[in-house]
Amino acid sequence: MAVHVGTSGWSYPEWKGSFYPSDMKSGRMLAYYARQFDSVEVNNTFYRLPKREALATWAGQVHYGKCGGCSTRRREPSTFGSVSTRRCSVHVHFHPRPWSVRLLLALIVPLAGCRGEEEPEPPSQFAPELGVDLSQMERTESGLYVRVLEEGSGEPARAGERIAVAYRGWLVDGTAFDTAFAETPFRVTVGEDFMVDGFMEGIERMRVGEERLLVVKPDLGYEHNLVPGVPRDSWLVFRVRREPPGGQPA
Repeated sequence: MAVHVGTSGWSYPEWKGSFYPSDMKSGRMLAYYARQFDSVEVNNTFYRLPKREALATWAGQVHYGKCGGCSTRRREPSTFGSVSTRRCSVHVHFHPRPWSVRLLLALIVPLAGCRGEEEPEPPSQFAPELGVDLSQMERTESGLYVRVLEEGSGEPARAGERIAVAYRGWLVDGTAFDTAFAETPFRVTVGEDFMVDGFMEGIERMRVGEERLLVVKPDLGYEHNLVPGVPRDSWLVFRVRREPPGGQPA
């Protein structure tokens, strides 16, 4: 019986210095991880498959090769043993085969591309308290509606940067379904599929203190998936604000 060992996700800055080298960039974490383990749970929340493009990117990162600032040692596939790096030692009972992770991702890619082509019509009405006026919002190429409610300061969030956000999500009738308050902000890595696609696109290049209103169409939200409190094919409204790294309101 084959035993595959891995973890739930791989993009964790707090692992630097214990598992990852201290100076490792987030974009190189998966390639490094795949040299230690041959299995990983794609830790994608909110009941959605990742984007096809994201899966293809991950698959391309999983390969043999040198890792800057570290070295690895492997034993033969027939033996039990350990995989060692310069800064950490991870003991596992299998021989790493990164190609198996690549194969798994390649098999998932077609599923992520199975989305309908018909563009849904926006709702004719939104609850007044949501303050939504689509004519005053910018519509992106993907169909996401965005309006900046308050300008921020500092540098815009970069892809791969982990930021703190406070937000609230509603259905178009004003029913709240999700909240993260400023006192306990939600931490998310920009450009990685962690929340629904519309939310992830909506926080790109946000500055600290910036607040945005997002209107998310179904195929950028939960679409056909069963999510508690959210009917299938629902349009969603988010109000999101980027908080300072320390979590204190700006």
